[in-house]
Amino acid sequence: MANNNIPEYTVTELSNALKNVVESSFDKVIVKGEVSRIFVAQSGHAYITIKDEISVLETICFKNVFEKIELTPEQGLEVHCEGRMSTFSKKSSYQLIINDIRPAGLGALMAMLEARKLKLMKGGYFNDKNKKKLPYLPDVIGVITSLKGAVIKDILHRFKDRFPREVLIWPTLVQGEGASSEIIKAIKGFNEISTGNKIKKPDIIIIARGGGSIEDLWCFNDEDLIIAVSKSEIPIISAIGHETDTTLIDLASDFRAPTPTAAAEIAVPVKLELIEKLSSFTSRLISSLSRTLKQARSEFNSASRGFKSPESNIENYSQRIDFAASKLRTYLKQKINLYYDKVSANRISNKNILYNFSYKKKEFNLAEKSLLKLLGSNLTELDKRNKLISSNLKKDLIISPLKLYFEKMHYSKKILETLSYRNTLNRGFALIRSTNDKKPIDSVGRAIKEDIIEIEFYDGSVDAKLLKIRKKQIESSVKKNIHKKNIQEKLL
Repeated sequence: MANNNIPEYTVTELSNALKNVVESSFDKVIVKGEVSRIFVAQSGHAYITIKDEISVLETICFKNVFEKIELTPEQGLEVHCEGRMSTFSKKSSYQLIINDIRPAGLGALMAMLEARKLKLMKGGYFNDKNKKKLPYLPDVIGVITSLKGAVIKDILHRFKDRFPREVLIWPTLVQGEGASSEIIKAIKGFNEISTGNKIKKPDIIIIARGGGSIEDLWCFNDEDLIIAVSKSEIPIISAIGHETDTTLIDLASDFRAPTPTAAAEIAVPVKLELIEKLSSFTSRLISSLSRTLKQARSEFNSASRGFKSPESNIENYSQRIDFAASKLRTYLKQKINLYYDKVSANRISNKNILYNFSYKKKEFNLAEKSLLKLLGSNLTELDKRNKLISSNLKKDLIISPLKLYFEKMHYSKKILETLSYRNTLNRGFALIRSTNDKKPIDSVGRAIKEDIIEIEFYDGSVDAKLLKIRKKQIESSVKKNIHKKNIQEKLL
């Protein structure tokens, strides 16, 4: 029988009752714990699990609140979560609806920062060898910062005072959720500007922000941002906070400026100072050249004293040439007259030349006729001697020895064919050779040493392998035959 004093509820009624009790009892609480898991849904709501040494608490931070939280919670970070307790009836669970999240003390935040610093240091992102050299006078300067505040004004004003340059500004958030991702996009955007683009690619990038607490500057400790800074092809100057503020981006950048104004001073020199330096260098160069020219002129004058003037040398050589020319002219006249006298003395008339030529021609014809006659007589005599020698030679004296040699050769050939081992092979015998050196095998002892032997017949050869050796049986049979022969001889 049911007890009428016990109240009766439906599931929904009980769930709503519990919800009212929990929400009224814990309408505003602060829970301290360590973030063990964080999940951001597509809706933008963040589901965060916090824990202590014993218990676990599920929390939810709705999108409109999560976007305003300055510090994004990370796994392992100890936090203070402010909100109200509620229940979720579909799972029969309770949860904390978060209104704000803060780190549970500076020590926890610094411990997480130190762990991240060691991790990035091991990855080589802070190595000085990988840092790029800043250009002395960049043509285009890219600035990544917020358009709100005095930072961008101070940088532009400093550029104007020192050395006006073309400045490209990429506005981003510099605090809170999404700031690090916007700065990463700006770095990649500057690096991806092509050379043919109307917008010039910066020669240097300045990332700047004013001062603030460690929570305000936390986006500049983002791991993905540090990697993007170290991989940038364009040199980067970091100017975050005041001189005492230090973030991980300062360690990864190519140069760290203590303030945004100092970053502008590092990026460009002072134009007036540069002009003064150039003027000083120009005057020093001119004075140095003047001294060098004076010294060279002095050395030239000293050296020229030891040499005669070119005009005097030319005049001397000109006189010597005239004198030599007159002597040459007289000498040539004398030689020409001498040769002319010799030619006149030895001159021969044309008649004498023709007479000598005809006389020599007759002598040549007589000598030709006598030579042909002598050759004809010698050829006749040689022909007679040749016929006499041919008649005296008899053919038998040459043919008979040839017949004798042919018969001897035919006889020797028959003997060789009779004694050849091939005739023996034709009678049914075979020749056994070694496959190694092709020498005949004449005993079982030699055959044992061979793995494969070659057997030659009258019409070809084959290779054979020894399977069984009957050497002892052969020896015993031979001994029996010898013994039997001895007995027969004794009986006879």
